Amino acid sequence: MKRLLGYGIILMIFLFSCGKKDSSPDVDGSRLNGKWHLVSDSSFAGVGLGNHAVNYTGRAGDYFDFRPGGHLLIKENGTSAIVNYTVTSDTMVTIDSFLGPDGSPETCYITVLAANNIIIHSPIYLTPGGTFGRKVHLTK
Repeated sequence: MKRLLGYGIILMIFLFSCGKKDSSPDVDGSRLNGKWHLVSDSSFAGVGLGNHAVNYTGRAGDYFDFRPGGHLLIKENGTSAIVNYTVTSDTMVTIDSFLGPDGSPETCYITVLAANNIIIHSPIYLTPGGTFGRKVHLTK
């Protein structure tokens, strides 16, 4: 029961932690372009009863570097990756490493809090196999 309550609280944090949206259109993704420092990365790991929230606080040297042409360089917790991304609207982006419950890339929401502060989060899914979702907070 406590675990279910904990998941409910985490779900509420994910759903209601969005700040003020900047309504400037950005269909070409130009506001995303550039190197963003990772503040935090929250996701879920494990399956079934072993499913649990994982909250990572960014360290010096962690970043998301959005490059024109749809390439994203990620350095996080000593690991580097290059993934693809596609901006689908001024508030939506698909990032190959943000996966849904079926393992395919998920379309994520972009909450622009300021020109130098954004949150990108995928939908939260509650499934019999566990909770799925991811949220990153980035600053310039």
